[in-house]
Amino acid sequence: MDRSSRIGVLTKIVAVLDEMAKVEGAIGFSDLASRLGIPRPTLHRLVGAMRAEGLVDVQGGRFVLGPRLVAWSSLAAQRSDLRALARPWLERLTSETGETAAVYVRVADQRICLDRVEGKGMLRPAIRIGESMPLHVGAAGHVILAWSDPLEWDALWQSSERNFPAEGPVDPPDWWALRGQGWVLSMRDRDDALSSVSVPVLDAQGRLVAAIDVSGPLSRLTREQLKKFVPRLQEAATALRQAIEASEPQPARGTRGAESPAGRDAALPEDAPQRRPWGQVGPPAPAWHRPHG
Repeated sequence: MDRSSRIGVLTKIVAVLDEMAKVEGAIGFSDLASRLGIPRPTLHRLVGAMRAEGLVDVQGGRFVLGPRLVAWSSLAAQRSDLRALARPWLERLTSETGETAAVYVRVADQRICLDRVEGKGMLRPAIRIGESMPLHVGAAGHVILAWSDPLEWDALWQSSERNFPAEGPVDPPDWWALRGQGWVLSMRDRDDALSSVSVPVLDAQGRLVAAIDVSGPLSRLTREQLKKFVPRLQEAATALRQAIEASEPQPARGTRGAESPAGRDAALPEDAPQRRPWGQVGPPAPAWHRPHG
């Protein structure tokens, strides 16, 4: 098999897994084939190979994500430096607002919930860690789109509408205006009963790293209430950027320059866990890698 053929097979595998991840529970073969537009014989061979490798499992004649993915996702979560650095600030946001706080990263033309801390109320957004979500609706989706490369805006918007048609067509906002405002508010965008507010987390060069948001039921979170959360979100985003910068390896100065432990953790809350030694599995880790690129 030549290189282009291998890439084509890998693309199909990713497409199968992405489609399965959008479904709660199991999905039937015919439904999967219809969603993907892949010929049934091709999909049958592909899914058979994926099942043999533990990427797909069968329950009651329907397909679910396999045990190998569960193991991989657990390791990825443990080793995610951004997730570890964000966790204390999500906990603080939830403690201060009483609502659900989450951090999202862009993966291709979608956003992924990297981590979340649930609010205290009985009514809460139903979002799973690792869930793929659209860019064209929701406060965090609009933040990720607004702070992406302007040359990508139209293509990302159209792709998100194709990938998540159930969300319905909506008109794009003024992306430059959102950038100038510095935050995005969403009312009934993704769900008629939900509202949210989100801000970007940027690196030292002003590039998008993630979106951090607070969300909850519309009955509790009015537009004015959401606006009151903006300073807290911006404080968390700034502190997270500083924590990311502090966690990046620093160039050696002199013969044996050492980084100050106090300086490394200066941007973390006082009750945040201390960093683990280099290479040790488990949060928080000492080096951060951008979640997409």
